[in-house]
Amino acid sequence: MQSKDLERATFTLGEINRVVQREVSGSDKLALNNKNRRFGGSPESDELRFGGVDYAVNPQLVVSYHYAELSDIYRQHFVGVQHTLPLGSGKLKSDLRYFNNGEAGQERAGKIDNQALNGMFTYSLAGHALGLGYQKMRGDDAFTYVDGATPYLTNFVQINDFAGPDERSWQLRYDFDFASVGVPGLKFMTRYVRGDQVDLAAGEGQEWERDTDIAYTFGQGALKNLTLTWRNATYRSSFVRDLDENRLILSYIVPLW
Repeated sequence: MQSKDLERATFTLGEINRVVQREVSGSDKLALNNKNRRFGGSPESDELRFGGVDYAVNPQLVVSYHYAELSDIYRQHFVGVQHTLPLGSGKLKSDLRYFNNGEAGQERAGKIDNQALNGMFTYSLAGHALGLGYQKMRGDDAFTYVDGATPYLTNFVQINDFAGPDERSWQLRYDFDFASVGVPGLKFMTRYVRGDQVDLAAGEGQEWERDTDIAYTFGQGALKNLTLTWRNATYRSSFVRDLDENRLILSYIVPLW
């Protein structure tokens, strides 16, 4: 449920009890993401409850608070700030995020202690956008989120989430919209993320990922609204296997009314 009845505020309240993963046809219980066996297992739950509010202090500043609980596994507090500042001929967007996670109910994943601080600063000008991101994990554990979901972390990218225990990561990103040079529909993105200080039983881990997207959306003719995207990623790590990945994505929008 979502309400915008109060001026400048958006209230959200919801409950989810099943998930449909991309590789299966049926629905499953919700499970804790256990990437690289961070929690030793992936306990399941029948209920994810969440709620929060986003408040526009003014057209340039939005503040947020949200709470979520995966029943008998973990609970999560989130505070966010988004701000847009005109700067020269362009604009600077700041996106700050803070999470505080702990165990809940029967503690099926054991005690959980994790805090995550995220920040992304992006300057946009004439089709160009240059961003710098920072993400830091604190506490005894990795970041907790539902398996198959997007954890809303700044450095959650194509392959990796850079959310191991105590991990610190940086991101450098560049976007270009070719509409600014007369080619509407063509967009390019590339980013590099590097993480270190990952707290492992065998010592400190390091990892990095490089992503590149090229997308084109047809604006007219028989293929209007069809988007073709080529997505490439390279991931390297000192503690898990390396990955190279290519995705070809076809998206089509059908106006219903």
